[in-house]
Amino acid sequence: METANTTMQAVHQAGWGGRDQLSVKKMTRPVPKSNDVLVRVSTVSIHAGDHHMLTGRPYFIRGMGRRKIPGMDFAGTVEVVGNSVKTVKSGDRVFGTTDMACGAFAEFVCAPVDNIVHIPESVDFATAAAVPTSAMTALQALRKGRPTEKGDSILINGASGGVGTFAVQLAVSMGARVTGVCSSRNVELVKQMGAEKVIDYTKEDICGEYDRIIDAVGRPPSHWKALLAPEGSLVAVAMPNSESEWVPCQIFRVLCFPFCCCCFLSQKFYFFMQEVKKEDLQELSSMLASGKLKPAIGKHVSGLSKIPDTLNDHSNTLGLGHTSGKTVISIGEK
Repeated sequence: METANTTMQAVHQAGWGGRDQLSVKKMTRPVPKSNDVLVRVSTVSIHAGDHHMLTGRPYFIRGMGRRKIPGMDFAGTVEVVGNSVKTVKSGDRVFGTTDMACGAFAEFVCAPVDNIVHIPESVDFATAAAVPTSAMTALQALRKGRPTEKGDSILINGASGGVGTFAVQLAVSMGARVTGVCSSRNVELVKQMGAEKVIDYTKEDICGEYDRIIDAVGRPPSHWKALLAPEGSLVAVAMPNSESEWVPCQIFRVLCFPFCCCCFLSQKFYFFMQEVKKEDLQELSSMLASGKLKPAIGKHVSGLSKIPDTLNDHSNTLGLGHTSGKTVISIGEK
């Protein structure tokens, strides 16, 4: 017989597709393994990976298997720890990600202890939940190849989105001169994040010469080559045609433009995928505590039941470059 201690409310994904595959229902509460932590979820956030794990596009994602409970990034309070866990305890406030294992859109979630860190005392759950995947992506993109250095000129395409708003702040903290690209309605937001210059792509062409371009929207590499310094680098956080089934071709298109011998060119083109690193999460946590990093929360809603529609709304704007900051959903204690 199921009891209140063994069940929970969660978003259930019945199949691959869209909003029609999502519902909220009673499900079995996860049990932590020896190196896991069970967290009572307070707040979650949405990013592009949640969309791809819902649609199963591109199709290679389906080879990983469908997750019954979607969602990756969360913040909450530790409920139970596995036998091998020594760094956190019941009652601790933490944030982190389940990564591709998903399961965060629920009242309780299990995650490896290396995927979570403590929330600074001065930071609330919503702020912390907005950070994990998007901020790690921005941080690692700025360090891809030759790490960003003081004085570097950096262009960030999609500067108003979840990854972009973090990338602007992190690049500025590294001493870079940042130019952000966004639409008219997000110009002030990108300025607030610290960009030295903001280009409204609806009104003007992108010009200049940059040591690094971070493309968080997914434009063809040919769009950027003329803007790169002779030894500059393009880091493609998003692929052109991100749901194309020709994923190897899309990667090749980024890495090997314009020549197959691109490894001999002074300009470098990187296809980039974020990976979970505890040291990066800890660094981001320290920056939250010091006030050097502050998520731009564009949408904050409450209630587990709001997640299906909110995820669908997020998916409808994916890749269009119109997103404003992070979307977070509070589902538990504040």
